[in-house]
Amino acid sequence: MTYDRRSKATRSLTFVPYHLNDIVMIKRNSALTLWHFLLVMLTVTILGTMAPPTQASENFFQPKFSNCRSHFAGGEPPRMDLSKLPGRLRELCFEAFAVLHAGQSKTPVWVAQRIDPDDLARALKVQRSGRFYPEARLPSADRAKLEDYQGSGWDRGHMAPAGDMPSEAAMAQSFSLANMVPQAPELNRGVWADYEKATRRYVRRVGHAVYVITGPVYHHSQEQWNAKAEASKPSPRPRSIGQSAVWVPDAVFKLVYDPTEQRAWAYWAENRNDTKAAEPISLRSLRQRLNHQWLPQVSNEELLNSIDVGVDEQSRRFKN
Repeated sequence: MTYDRRSKATRSLTFVPYHLNDIVMIKRNSALTLWHFLLVMLTVTILGTMAPPTQASENFFQPKFSNCRSHFAGGEPPRMDLSKLPGRLRELCFEAFAVLHAGQSKTPVWVAQRIDPDDLARALKVQRSGRFYPEARLPSADRAKLEDYQGSGWDRGHMAPAGDMPSEAAMAQSFSLANMVPQAPELNRGVWADYEKATRRYVRRVGHAVYVITGPVYHHSQEQWNAKAEASKPSPRPRSIGQSAVWVPDAVFKLVYDPTEQRAWAYWAENRNDTKAAEPISLRSLRQRLNHQWLPQVSNEELLNSIDVGVDEQSRRFKN
């Protein structure tokens, strides 16, 4: 499925709890005092100007992923701020993960997974034998090619890790370039691999499923990316590699959500070889940085516990 950025993904709704005829009837009812009538009018005035917060911006949209909603917590994909995303979005379903892909960047916007202990037990028996391949379901102009990475100095960094894959088919699919971003080699093989292992250790420790969303971060916004470059100013457009101009992320993140324990936290790493391990950040912090609603089924994100003690201890061990 593709999305036209020119269309309005949502429209603001106005909530008005009383009909005008009801107010007239209230006024005529002699049992009510003038004070009661004025109070009702004040309520209508205040509530009539309010709109649900997730619908207030026409820039937000929620992809459908009708064929693989099981990869998302509560079956609901994130609600995304279009102004913060590259263009030409497409949904891709795989056996063990789902990808929201951007043709403008030639990379995933994010990759979603459901990981449980049984899947990880099966993953231990799967040999890592996949071969990288361009994603044929994407138009040629919108996909990364194998040669884009060759000699670039950047790794093909998995967003859904090969180590999470519970079957040979899932393992092979994880090597699609639609699941890759250009990642600094030392980061990919060091700190980021540690974060992936920490997530698997957490799932084994708690003994139930968690949901993970992983993706690249590109600084600036859609308006800046599409603006004409000025000779007097550095271009805000991301770096790119290869003939296809695959965007190189400024950073990468991994959000982990445990609905059973009501915990959510995120790993964040600048896309550099000298990046050091750091303590996870909260869901609130991630939303403030990227402005997307990652868990739309959670009615109050503030009630989630931000960081699991075990994860915090693992982060400290990484830095030692």
